[in-house]
Amino acid sequence: MFPNVAQTDRQDLFQKLLYTFLDTYRGKNASIDDFEKLANKISQDNLRYFFAQWIEGTGVPEFTVDYQIIRTRAGKFRARGTVKQNLEALRMPVELMLRAEGGNQQTTVRIEGRSEDFDFESNGQPIEVIVDPNNKILRMSDDLRVSIIARRGIEQMKEGVYAEAQQQFEAALKLDRSNSWVYYNLGLLFFEQRNWQQALDNFDASLLGTLKPSWIEVWAHIKRGNAYDAKGDRNKAVYEYQKAVQSGIDYDNAQAIAKKYLATPYDPRASQTAEARPPED
Repeated sequence: MFPNVAQTDRQDLFQKLLYTFLDTYRGKNASIDDFEKLANKISQDNLRYFFAQWIEGTGVPEFTVDYQIIRTRAGKFRARGTVKQNLEALRMPVELMLRAEGGNQQTTVRIEGRSEDFDFESNGQPIEVIVDPNNKILRMSDDLRVSIIARRGIEQMKEGVYAEAQQQFEAALKLDRSNSWVYYNLGLLFFEQRNWQQALDNFDASLLGTLKPSWIEVWAHIKRGNAYDAKGDRNKAVYEYQKAVQSGIDYDNAQAIAKKYLATPYDPRASQTAEARPPED
């Protein structure tokens, strides 16, 4: 936001916008349109393109760089090239950093269309040019691709479209075979269908993965305990609930729920209370 001003001024404007928005609409209902109008007023600019791209639009930018390294007559190096992006409507400043022997340097180019040229000069041999070195821009990455696909699966699971949801989760796992969060949600999908063994297998896979987010550890044990109770294997169910308690993680009231199932077995035929619903994201 506020691409037409310097970085320090941009931060001041954004802070002013947030404080003004809070003061203006404290205790009142406010819409995104209200926020946009206030942003236009404070910036003295028309930010319609920003809200169309980042609020109303879909997709995020992907950047590539092409460049050549030239040795100058003075014995220095120049890295001259072009940064390209996949969204033609994107208008914003983009930071570039040249990694070079002896030190790095940074510049900012303003993207107005599909591409913009850049030119670095350095004393040491250039190593690489990095787009958005400080990760300020929301842009497509492998993690984001996995999240987008998996969240589509979560929505389909909520709608009861189980076959399509399973396809989404499996597609996400093809991109990241160690993603605990995706395995956990695939486990929930099989749990919803009362396919207890498949649920157990995927909750187990979630425990063997990255364990990100950290609540996966406690909730995967709780749901494994539920699945074992549903199969009539109380001893294994108790073991899982105990592991959940031992984790010490209390995300979404997990400790109380694990202790409840230690006292009373999970019954798949009974209507489960809202408090026992596990997190999905």
